[in-house]
Amino acid sequence: MKRDINTNENKRDLNKNSRMRIVHSNARIEAERAENDRLQAELRRTRSEVESAYQALAEINKDITDSINYSRRIQDAILPEQEILRNFMSDSFFMYNPKDIVSGDFYWFTQYDNKIIVAVADCTGHGVPGAFMSMIGHNLLNEIVHVKDITQPNEILSRLDRGLRKLLKQDSENSSARDGMDIAICSIDPENNLLEFAGANRQALVFSKGMLQELRGERAPVGGAFRDGENRYTNHTMRIEKGDQIYLFTDGLTDQFGGPNNKKLMGKRFRQLLNIVNPLKMAQQKRIISKFFSDWKGNNSQTDDVLLIGMTI
Repeated sequence: MKRDINTNENKRDLNKNSRMRIVHSNARIEAERAENDRLQAELRRTRSEVESAYQALAEINKDITDSINYSRRIQDAILPEQEILRNFMSDSFFMYNPKDIVSGDFYWFTQYDNKIIVAVADCTGHGVPGAFMSMIGHNLLNEIVHVKDITQPNEILSRLDRGLRKLLKQDSENSSARDGMDIAICSIDPENNLLEFAGANRQALVFSKGMLQELRGERAPVGGAFRDGENRYTNHTMRIEKGDQIYLFTDGLTDQFGGPNNKKLMGKRFRQLLNIVNPLKMAQQKRIISKFFSDWKGNNSQTDDVLLIGMTI
């Protein structure tokens, strides 16, 4: 009898312990469920905040992109129409590939005093900062040639250097403005068969009588950091004949990384390419050079703005 009583008590204890375990288990499950609900709510709230932030960033990005696209239209409107140069030199081409929507490279040309003046410039940076500099350079060139009647390339560069340094307040030792540009300018006198050239960190390549000649510019920019005195630019003069070819370009072309060893294209390789395409018309040359550049670049991003102008006298 006593054994039965002990057995029943043991069963009651077991049942009580089981119920307690169930209660604790249910409590733990409820706590976990509550914590899970809290985490789910926090996750939804975080997701909503992220989506709202993403939407806000997308709208900001669209506004910025729209503004830059509009700036591109302004920049394109300021650049002279390429057909105008072709009116002077029918066999010519432009290869103009901005790295970003707007470009720090720009071209400029005009016919003035029976001369055709052509400039190719590479401003500090690319994108929006470079585009601002390009518009400053464009306006200064118009003023120097059309208002001040200056057509000699080295004197144009000197005036451009002075004007840029004055506008950007670079004549003070305390100036933090280091913006400037590398630029090549040539003046072509068809009546007298004369080519004049001056460059600031840029050169001109000229095919004459089947030979490729390089006219080197000064190793100094236009504008830039504060310095004592003015940069002086050399004026190169050479006789030209009908059929001679002139190439002006920025360093974005030769600095492009690519090829089998992912190296820069470099000036030597570019001159070799010009020697191959030289007998062809400029339109054909452009197609070959453009394809060569694209193949060289491959899957790499474009290193810099690219600008090349080829002209046949």
